[in-house]
Amino acid sequence: MRYPIAFLIASLLMPLNVAAVTSGEEQVVLAQSVPEVTNEDEVAERLAEGDRLLDQGNQQFNENRYQEALQSWEQALAIYQDSAIQMKFPEESRRQEGETLYKLGGLYRRLRQFQEAISTLEQALQIVREQGNQQSEIHILNELGQVNVALTQYEQAIYFYDKSLAIARTIGERQTEATTFKYLGSAYWFLHDFERAINYFEQALEIFQETGNHQAEGDTLIRLGIAYWEIGQGAYTIDLYQQALEVARENNDKAGEGRVLGALGNVYDAQSQYKLAVDSFEQRLALSREMGNRLEEGFALGDLGGVYITLGQHALSIDLNQQALSIARDFESRVLEGWLLRNLGIANWHLTYYEQSIDFYQKSLEIFREIDAHPISESSTLLFLGIAYFDSGQDELAINSYERALALALEIGDRS
Repeated sequence: MRYPIAFLIASLLMPLNVAAVTSGEEQVVLAQSVPEVTNEDEVAERLAEGDRLLDQGNQQFNENRYQEALQSWEQALAIYQDSAIQMKFPEESRRQEGETLYKLGGLYRRLRQFQEAISTLEQALQIVREQGNQQSEIHILNELGQVNVALTQYEQAIYFYDKSLAIARTIGERQTEATTFKYLGSAYWFLHDFERAINYFEQALEIFQETGNHQAEGDTLIRLGIAYWEIGQGAYTIDLYQQALEVARENNDKAGEGRVLGALGNVYDAQSQYKLAVDSFEQRLALSREMGNRLEEGFALGDLGGVYITLGQHALSIDLNQQALSIARDFESRVLEGWLLRNLGIANWHLTYYEQSIDFYQKSLEIFREIDAHPISESSTLLFLGIAYFDSGQDELAINSYERALALALEIGDRS
């Protein structure tokens, strides 16, 4: 799909479903709408209802039903914060309040509501520290690190990861230690410190292999491959991806296999090995349909559509991208929608449908700005928009787009 490598690794850090969330005012209303209870039996029933809503939110989250999960967890939180429940069940309600705040913080991050995520996670952190729950503290610190990565505040992310790593080592949490190594590798990758990124990824990989965490092993092999790609070792990148593919297939991890096939396809595409890229993306598409994972199907269709642009099969590319666009909108995946609109802009430009191309680019830009995507997404799209304006005879608009693209590229140090 012609993703910049930065987008590829960022996509490993966070799910791509993006949707609107309730406003702060609505959240206050939710918190105030919980009926006050005083009867002892009623208090116990309300606590059980909070636990039911918490579990319900977990299931909804796992099914990518983020708006429903948000509502369930907010209702559970309001129950745990009820004064009568806190008085009768102080330890249990406080513990569940902390867990719910942690889950809400992670969900806000995925919905790209970053300030809400930080505020919620800081409340959760205060609670688990009060309780001396170091295991939960590690997870909250890592989540705060991921929020800061999404905000491109990589040094701050490393600060949180380092704190998490120190606790994980103290209490002997090997799996969490490995996960934090992986996150540190990603943060250093974003800082273009690829050697340090490789070092952290390799430490994470060693632990995941020792402990038999095959899903995390495959994910780390992909990240390690991306880092080696950055230092010019493309052949080794493919070797690492092949290892990840073998791990996924040996453990019947269909979702992991699909991710690796997507990563392989992107590398083959970048190396102009288009037949191999198409083959990888078609396998990914078949797997996504076998699993009934429509969002994954959307990514696979978009990947194929991107390759067919390069191969000059623009009508086929438009058809594939339109299919993917319908799925992206069904799942409110704004990141995917933005990239598909850009793909459609490129394909229409090749067919000299300049007005349609301009319209797709403008819609893509609106989404990238709305979701605060990585600046390279906006700068590269502005460049394509400028070309379309120039070819349609709108020179002043073309120059304006080029200047804005250049300013952004200089800001992020993109010399390509």
